[in-house]
Amino acid sequence: MLPRLRRNIALRTTLTIIAVVSAVGLGVISVAGKVLSERAQAQYQQSITDLLTTVDNTLRLAVFLEDAILAEEVARGLAGNALIDKVAIYAGDTLLAGAPKIASDSTSRVSLLHSPFDSADPVGRVVVLPDHEAMAVLLYGQLRFAGVLFLSLLAATAVSAALAVLFLVVHPIARISSRLHRLNIETGEQVPAPASHREDELGRLVDDINRILNRLVDRLGRERSERNLREREERRLRAILNNAQSGIFQLDIGGHVVSWSPAFVRLFQGSSTRDDEKAEPASILLSELPRDAATAMLSLLNRVSDEQREVHGEIPVELATGLRWISVTLTPLSPGQYQGIANDVTEQRQAQQAAETLALTDPLTGCLNRLGFNQALEQQAAQHAEGDWQHVLMLDLDLFKAANDQYGHDAGDEVLRAVARRIQRQLKSGDCVARLGGDEFAVLLPGEVSSERLTAVAGHIIEAVNRPIAVGEHRIHVGASIGIASGRLGTVSGAALLKHADEAMYRAKREGRNRYCVAEN
Repeated sequence: MLPRLRRNIALRTTLTIIAVVSAVGLGVISVAGKVLSERAQAQYQQSITDLLTTVDNTLRLAVFLEDAILAEEVARGLAGNALIDKVAIYAGDTLLAGAPKIASDSTSRVSLLHSPFDSADPVGRVVVLPDHEAMAVLLYGQLRFAGVLFLSLLAATAVSAALAVLFLVVHPIARISSRLHRLNIETGEQVPAPASHREDELGRLVDDINRILNRLVDRLGRERSERNLREREERRLRAILNNAQSGIFQLDIGGHVVSWSPAFVRLFQGSSTRDDEKAEPASILLSELPRDAATAMLSLLNRVSDEQREVHGEIPVELATGLRWISVTLTPLSPGQYQGIANDVTEQRQAQQAAETLALTDPLTGCLNRLGFNQALEQQAAQHAEGDWQHVLMLDLDLFKAANDQYGHDAGDEVLRAVARRIQRQLKSGDCVARLGGDEFAVLLPGEVSSERLTAVAGHIIEAVNRPIAVGEHRIHVGASIGIASGRLGTVSGAALLKHADEAMYRAKREGRNRYCVAEN
């Protein structure tokens, strides 16, 4: 019953009207019952009054004469009436006729009887007790009539309301609903208003529905166009991402890479797919990357999280194909979310290192050049504490110019290469040798080195250089003059140290060549 009520407007409306009319009717019947009861009692009393008036003269005469027989006749006549239950006639206080001991209450009727000759002289009284059952029957008849009239009115109202709602509301709404279900919105089709309801509320409702449908069609069209445009843009961006050399990815503060392009996997794992998984994972943990790369990426993630600005770093990634260097830039997107771009800079780094090496290296001997030696002095100074020692040997070849003039420049170049190799063999790891130009060489010995080792190294270099150098069919002899200078970091600069060693070297040349001299403090 309840589901049917929810689905049926006419039934709900009819029951609502019945309930309202019933409530109002019950109130009306209650008031009407009271009014009818009062009216019935009044009519009853009036009927008794009329009846007593009819026999008034006879009663006064019977009481005045105290004629019990006449009084009894009148009492029987009154008691025989359907409206009266009992009658008692008194002459003074003496019962002449009728029922004795009639209770005097609100329903009994007492009328004084006067002398037929003197209307001011009371001679007795008549007591009439109405028939309550007759009164109730009369009242019930009137109430039943009112009830039947009310029920008839209620039934007529309910039927009229149901029919009115059914034909004026339910059927038109049902037709509108049926039309809506068959409506093809995409073609711009609209709902026609029922002919008899074009100007009323249903007509306005249909107009509102059509306006909503028009807006809906317009919005659907815009959304379809936007969706098509968005899908085309997504396909374009996806094609760019899938074919881009840069690895584009997004990660969260927990170290989860939540989205990535194929290039990201290729850069950090060596391929664009994961062989151990058929389906693409929901995320990649940074800890799953090669160890050094994972550590460096986590360090970058901590930096961007702390600084909340774009950070950059170059990360070493050890792959099966060898060591690769990946440039990574992380940018904050939102709290706990970061955008990353990764590029392989291995070739650029190698090219930069090659350029730096070329700029710092003597192309003839493979040793450092003057710029490289100066940089080595600075690096050694940065790696050692102030007060630590630094030692420089300055070497100039003896008799090299004569050999170069006699045997030619190619032979001279071979002599320089041989001298460089012989010097390097006399040094330890961490020591470095440079060709400063022409036939000048310099050696750097960092850290704590005893004077005995310094002179021993110088002597060994001289002995090595003095050995004949085979160049084709020739055996070329050259010598070496060496100057040795030592100084503490923070006390003497690298340039000054090199100058002191150069002065000591020229002093060795002046003292006879092919020897070493130690610079004075």
